Amino acid sequence: VTWYATLEDAQAGTNALAPDTQLVQGATYYATQTIDTCTSVGVFAVTVDIVLDRGGFDVKAFSYYPNPVKDVLNLTYSSEITSITVFNLLGQKVISQVANATDVRVDMASLADGAYIVNVTSGNTVKTVKVIKKQ
Repeated sequence: VTWYATLEDAQAGTNALAPDTQLVQGATYYATQTIDTCTSVGVFAVTVDIVLDRGGFDVKAFSYYPNPVKDVLNLTYSSEITSITVFNLLGQKVISQVANATDVRVDMASLADGAYIVNVTSGNTVKTVKVIKKQ
């Protein structure tokens, strides 16, 4: 996945952002995905909403594996995970799963290889992670 500051740069594949780029509140960034030599046709837009209160989701009590995932993504959290939603880089919802458990398995076997955004909901908090699906 490659990130850009403008839609034009993302579409042209120029001026990619460095991995240590500081995000700006309210700014929109754009991503493309390349697998081998094939670059995605669509561009995925993400707008930054920096949340100062990190008390909601305890990231130290959360784990997910394997990444990259071949078939099943495992999610573990100290509190009950209420739901999982998986999006492709076009922003399309490809998996929506009610969990209501602290250990959850998400079957990703039917998904195409590529990058996905996984939203893990626990109560009123959401943790977002990037996962690579690869055979």
